[in-house]
Amino acid sequence: MSANVNLFPDENLKNHTWHRFGLPWKRFIRIRRLAMNFRHLLPLLAAILANTEITNAQDVQQFWLALQQAQSQQAPAPRQVVINDVRLSNEQVTYLEKAIGSRIQSGDYWYDSLCGAWGFKGGAAAGVIPAGLKLGGKLKADASGGNTGVFVNGRELHAVDVLGLQRLFGTVAKGRYWLNAQGIGGIEGRPASFNLRAAVAARQNTFHRNSNLGTGSGYSNGTGYVMGKGWSVIYDD
Repeated sequence: MSANVNLFPDENLKNHTWHRFGLPWKRFIRIRRLAMNFRHLLPLLAAILANTEITNAQDVQQFWLALQQAQSQQAPAPRQVVINDVRLSNEQVTYLEKAIGSRIQSGDYWYDSLCGAWGFKGGAAAGVIPAGLKLGGKLKADASGGNTGVFVNGRELHAVDVLGLQRLFGTVAKGRYWLNAQGIGGIEGRPASFNLRAAVAARQNTFHRNSNLGTGSGYSNGTGYVMGKGWSVIYDD
């Protein structure tokens, strides 16, 4: 049935249609509006009316109330959660939510099961969850849409990822690296050469001072400062 169907023709509406239900005019208008909201239930309505005697205003009002309650109790639409180009089943979504301890919204994500990093498809890392979860497909090189020439566990990093690493280590050479769930990594096929977790912790709380010049600088949780004799400057990331 067309969505723009007119359930109650407007012509002579006051003089004919509402009298059949024995309703006051204002109440009939409210019921008409409800009918428009529930027009997708018209086949069900027709079936019920064929086997039900609705003879007065109270019956009509109770009928529409029952339809409202039925609609509110309908099961919500299943979420569309895609990880590494594979849509998760409802059971897998529940498994993931228990693993991370929070509700996951519908979306298209990538997930690195080796280190636990995750993000939205085509984007940089957005966070870290437990590693080793059996979810979705295989992580692809273009999961983040990167063109940096820096690969970690097979994923080419987004420019934002590389910028974050540069802030921690200074320079980041192009190449292929591995990274585990403890934040320890290195060049593919070689022993560990850096500790990402330790680098982040060190950056979160640093202080330097030159006693000869009376100057110093520090950084803690996104806020830094530089100070000298009689002056200081505070800045945020």
